[in-house]
Order: sequence, then C-alpha cells, then structure tokens
Amino acid sequence: MTPRPGLTFSDGGNAHALHHAGALEGIRVATTVEAPLLPLPTARDSDGAELLFFTEESSLRRALRGDLSGEFLPREFPIAMLDDKWAFATWLSSEAGLTGGLRQWSLEVPEVPYPCLVKAKRSWSASRKMPRGWICRSPADRSEAIRTIDALKLDRSLFFTQEWLGDVDARLVSVCGFHDAKDERRRLVAVVERLEASTPGLSCTSVAATIEDSWGLRERAWAILDRLAFTGPYEIEFLVLADRVLTLELNPRFWLQHGLFIPHGNGLMRRYLGIDVEADWAMNQVDGVLWMDGLHLTRSILRGRLGVVASAIRHCRSTGHRVVVWPPIRSCLAALLQRGLGRVRRRGGS
Repeated sequence: MTPRPGLTFSDGGNAHALHHAGALEGIRVATTVEAPLLPLPTARDSDGAELLFFTEESSLRRALRGDLSGEFLPREFPIAMLDDKWAFATWLSSEAGLTGGLRQWSLEVPEVPYPCLVKAKRSWSASRKMPRGWICRSPADRSEAIRTIDALKLDRSLFFTQEWLGDVDARLVSVCGFHDAKDERRRLVAVVERLEASTPGLSCTSVAATIEDSWGLRERAWAILDRLAFTGPYEIEFLVLADRVLTLELNPRFWLQHGLFIPHGNGLMRRYLGIDVEADWAMNQVDGVLWMDGLHLTRSILRGRLGVVASAIRHCRSTGHRVVVWPPIRSCLAALLQRGLGRVRRRGGS
C-alpha cells in the first residue's frame, strides 16, 4: 500500500522522530529543507501534502492562516499568542484560576530587579532565528544586551525583560503529550524534568527524565489547554522553586523530546492521526523514561566528553529508568559523517 504523504518543515531530531513515528502508521513524512541534516526524504511545500506536522511556529502560523494545504492539529489557536512569550504570559495573568508566569517588563522600563533576563518575544522573526537572550546581573549588563540588539539590527520592540530565577534552585519541568479538550480519554501525558542542557546558560534540553508530579503540573497544564479549547500535541514548561510554580511557555506543536512516546505504543502519532482506539487510551501516561538528544550525545562521544553518558548511567541505576535516545546514534553518526565529508569536498574544491 502506498504511504500517505506527510510534510514537516525542519530537519532536526524532532523532524526525524516524526518521520519514524509516521512510518509506523503508514505515513511518509518528508521535509521541506533541501539538504536536511538527518536522513529524511525531501519535498516542496508548494507540492502540498495530505498531512502536515509542525515542529516550529512559523509554519504552523502559515497553516492557521490558510496558506498551506493539508490536515493538521491544532486546527485553532490564537495566532497573537503563537510563539509570543510576552503575549502568552499576559494572557495567563488575565485568566482567573490559571498558573501565572514570571514577572516581565517592557524594555523601555528603566528600573527592574536584578538578576533579570533580556529575551526575544518570539523564537523567530520572519525567517530569522532570534537570540535566546542575555542574563543581566546589573544595569550595565542590561544596557549591553540592548546595545547588542541594536548591533544585530533587530527591533527593540521584539524584546522584553523577564524575571530570572536561574541563580536559585529552580527546576525546569515540562508537561507534554497530546491533549483533547473535548475527550479526556484521548489525553496522553508525560511529566519530564530537564537534567542537562546542550550548552551552559540558555540552551535546549539534552537530557530529560520523567518524574513524579508532586505539584499537580498535569492538571495545571490541562486547565490552560482546556481554556484554549486545545486539541493537538503540546509541551508546557513550568519553573518550580520549592512550592512556587510558574508557567514558562507553551509549545502548541511537536517539541524536541516527543520521540520518547514512540517506544510506548506510538500513542502521540496515533492520536494526531485520529486512528487511536480504546487500547491506545489505556496507555495514557509515560513514566520511567530517560530521554537523551541523540545528536548532542553523539557529538559528545566523538569529542571524548563522556560526562553526559556517565550521568545518565548513574541516573538509570538509581531510578531504573529506561533510556530512549532520539534520534538514534547510528542516524546521527551517518548525518555528522556526511556533513564532515561535505565540508572536506568543499575545501578541496576551493
């Protein structure tokens, strides 16, 4: 039987996970990236596809505006809040009964508490990836961050100042999975905590593990998603400091660690496709898993930096967690080797 065509718009680990999860259900997920980092089939978005899969907000925004053809979730989402951390936090503060976020101020406000974070409202502006942000411990640091924004020829209105809790023992915990605001039976969830980041400071997660939800984060996330009448894949990040819980951001799409659901019945993809049945609903929460970013792990091993491996082994010995590495190391090795050979050829040609 011919696979149903699907389309995604990135080429990283989450796109690779979509391709694999889709293949298990008879879907051929291609990417619009012409020369993808990881081994993925390619296609043009102008060709259209039966199914669309989003790992970032810019393409989801195009779909919500009707500029892309194909079936996708979420079918509805407030575009003004899509990948806008400022707008999302402002909406949270206006909604009674929801878990609010960090304090934030316009970049024009002269007096703010320190340390703080100067960050972009959106991860992308048009096709340009925005800086992750700058930790500011003094007015001089904040002024330097603003000068950097100007030097990068970026609009100051795209940035804001946010409360920073990174210097204290704050934990970054995500509630993620599939949410159906109309049918609780279809909900699938994992509660995971970041154990390591890809680089020091502001960075993506490289290792995360499922944990016991001692703060009712699952119900807090569901309350937010129900208020938005949301149905689709999602990740909501929370900051936990002792008994204080703050909502950090909402990703209303497939996110970096969603590959952790593949070995557990592929429930996330099955729900996205609408082919889930009662047997799938029995697996409604994933526990006992340590997820590792395969690209980060492979690069660390090749560079002889084995600390990430040692810490993962220690964690699994103490918890009994099962390790899920995504993308698989073999795929990452092939991708990095191909990229390295490409660089050699280009240098030889020059």
